[in-house]
Amino acid sequence: MPPKALKDAFVIVLDCSADSQKSSSKEGETFFERAKNCVLRIFERKIFAYSEDQLCLFLMGAPGNYYTENGEKRYKNITKEVDLQKATWDHCRFIDHSVKPYDGKADWFEALDCALDMLHDASDSRPFSKMKILLLSTLGTQTTATSKDVKEFINKTKVEDKPPVEIIVINDNIELTEEDTWTFSQVDAKTQEQETSENLIKQIISETDGVLCNLENAELELLHYEKQKTKGAPKYFTFKIGESISMEVVEYVKVAESKLLKSWQKMTSGGEDVKTERKYFLNDEEVKVVPSTVDPNEISTTNSSISATNSSMMTEITSPKSNISMEVDQKPELEAIRGYMFGPDAIASPGLFLDFGEKSLLCIGFSDAKYVRSEYLSGKGCHVVLPKPGFKSSIKKFASLVKALYETNYVIIARKVYQKRAEPKIVALFPEYNENERPFLTEIGLHYREYCIDIKFPSLRNARKFQPTQEQFDIMDQLIDSMDLMTVGNEKSGNAEAFSQNKTLNIAHQHMCRVIAHRALHPNAPIIDKISEELTALIDVPEKIRENSRDILLKAKELFVLEENKVPTKLQLLEQRLKEIAEKEAGNAENDQTSAEIDAKITRVGTVTPAEDFLFLVNAGSAIAEITQQLQNVIRKITFQEFTISKVKITKALVAYRSQAMETNPASYNDWIVRYKEELLSNEKQELFTEIVVNENLGLISSEESKFAEVTTEMAENFYTVAEKKQNTTIVAPQEDDNDLDDLIE
Repeated sequence: MPPKALKDAFVIVLDCSADSQKSSSKEGETFFERAKNCVLRIFERKIFAYSEDQLCLFLMGAPGNYYTENGEKRYKNITKEVDLQKATWDHCRFIDHSVKPYDGKADWFEALDCALDMLHDASDSRPFSKMKILLLSTLGTQTTATSKDVKEFINKTKVEDKPPVEIIVINDNIELTEEDTWTFSQVDAKTQEQETSENLIKQIISETDGVLCNLENAELELLHYEKQKTKGAPKYFTFKIGESISMEVVEYVKVAESKLLKSWQKMTSGGEDVKTERKYFLNDEEVKVVPSTVDPNEISTTNSSISATNSSMMTEITSPKSNISMEVDQKPELEAIRGYMFGPDAIASPGLFLDFGEKSLLCIGFSDAKYVRSEYLSGKGCHVVLPKPGFKSSIKKFASLVKALYETNYVIIARKVYQKRAEPKIVALFPEYNENERPFLTEIGLHYREYCIDIKFPSLRNARKFQPTQEQFDIMDQLIDSMDLMTVGNEKSGNAEAFSQNKTLNIAHQHMCRVIAHRALHPNAPIIDKISEELTALIDVPEKIRENSRDILLKAKELFVLEENKVPTKLQLLEQRLKEIAEKEAGNAENDQTSAEIDAKITRVGTVTPAEDFLFLVNAGSAIAEITQQLQNVIRKITFQEFTISKVKITKALVAYRSQAMETNPASYNDWIVRYKEELLSNEKQELFTEIVVNENLGLISSEESKFAEVTTEMAENFYTVAEKKQNTTIVAPQEDDNDLDDLIE
């Protein structure tokens, strides 16, 4: 087991004296208010980073005295309010509610010396990896320190067998020089005490490799919460290629989905950690588990029990151990299977935990890189694969493999099982070299066939008509140049590039942290429901880009004249088609019937307005098969049974039926329209077929019209042709004598 990582010690000295009440910003905030907010944000950031670092807080100018552990030194008007310990919300509430300015004065050098003594006393009993002292002060009070005192202080920051103490001073009178170094600014209103203090501070910072920081820069640095940076944990695999080639490799996470806060299931509730509990069930009855010395050979497999946790939908992987038994009348011989608790019920789910084998990384094959398109890549990040250190044979094989892949522009398609019982994944391994010419493989996940969605884009009509002019091409080039993100970053943050991948923060995470911090400090206050302006500014258009592109955008607006193209919905198109059909028969009596209003109580397709009834029932959610059969019967009735055939009703009904079938079941319409055609022709209604089916293009639905149809375009066109009937030979009866007829009449 690796040694436990050492913590950092961080002592904060906050100036609360009368001198800290001077205005320090354009908004009228005092130095104390701004410095206090910085201290509060430091504690909050440590909490959200789940840091184990130890923090301590001293107040300068507060009434009271601080004594060293041996009692030899007394520091006047300096108090220790927070002991050196892990940051908690109680500390944040104390800083926010109880820390306030005072009228007293304190020597800033004594405060530094006090913090240094406390650090050394604490480090005697618990070692630290780093020790830091942060001083937030105006340095306006007079100090009694001499050059000798400063030299002794500097020597005390470097003690054998202990890390050196880093001194950080935050002040609102610090500026950046032309040599890119921080120093105290030269202002006319500077007092003699302030100049003396600044000179001593510069000496301490220079000889201890400390840091000077402007208060405004500190506020910007502490504005956002960040996850604590940790070293990536290696994951070891035996990479196999075929049956004869294998090499030991190690995998590191390179890019991962950001998770600033841990799972809520792991957060504390009521001061106690939430713990998972393991339970055993036999035939839906909970079974108590007690220590015992049961022979493991007596345990066999059965599906009558499960092991589960007491948390809803949480899974606990477990199996009975050899030293447990069940307190029941008859001891069952079993092996527990996994499951979960759904409310009070125990749910056995062995199928959810299939065993896909041991941890492995297996080469499936090789592919030309051009066939691994960007849309095939999936997952929430990527990994870097390297040869395992110390395995010379694996290092040589790995280097040869990467070189061959790199030169041939090929990639590896591999099967990866992250750990035992984990779901297997298909990944692509891309060959690359770093700046030191060291070979490595970048691993990115590939999706399965079920996750692929084939999207067909319609072709552009009149492409030549909409070809941009050269002037339009030029203005787009200018617009792209004016919106270059590489030079429009925030100068105050020292990042010239805007939205750089290693600097851009997730504002959703930042807002969540602010909401939690606000609720922790003010539990009875209304929750924050709006994202602050400084957070929205993180993903807003940079001001420089607005300025650079303003005139170009106005020019582009003149060159690209946009006209709104209102695309009607399918229902609107269908209604328009029905309206056009009705207008063809305008003036006819039958048209008065088709324009009748639809009754909201329609339950079936009628003969008065069949098309409208059908569409109404479709939108009402009626069974498609049932109302389709009703519509077919109505069309046949109007065609073959009514004395006067209403061509408008039939045509509108066919349009409604065909339009609905194109989206759901084209085969139903195609089968029926074939039978309808045969009935029309057999009843010598070829003219009606031509008028309502051929002329209105209401024949078979082809595969070009609907992706569900199986009819080809050629078959759909042939449907409109009608075979000519063979003329029957007329047999003329011989003429008979009319006299015979006359005889009969008589």
